[in-house]
Amino acid sequence: MKWAQRFLIHFATFFGIGRISKAPGTWGTLACVPLSLVLNYFGPFIAMSVTILMLPVAVISAEFYERENGGHDSKEIVIDEFLGFLITMTWLPITWQSYVIGFFLFRFLDILKPFPI
Repeated sequence: MKWAQRFLIHFATFFGIGRISKAPGTWGTLACVPLSLVLNYFGPFIAMSVTILMLPVAVISAEFYERENGGHDSKEIVIDEFLGFLITMTWLPITWQSYVIGFFLFRFLDILKPFPI
């Protein structure tokens, strides 16, 4: 397997976090917290710019992972939780309260998937 293919598989699972057997989406979201803090420190425009730049790579990596491993919406793919949490936290203040509420609200809505999410 070529290095680019290996990178896409690792990116889709956020470097193996998606392979955690219990609650991989929650672990993927939790893994995003440090990057979200760093990006938000530089301001919402930087945070959103990095998120937008990561989006096409995330889509390509998720599609490649599913093509290689079969299935649809594989639980191992956590890059969507990762980017979703970055989006959630971009315009919120950098406080422990906003991160706790953002984390639990994001996970609740991600699990429930109400229309039109």
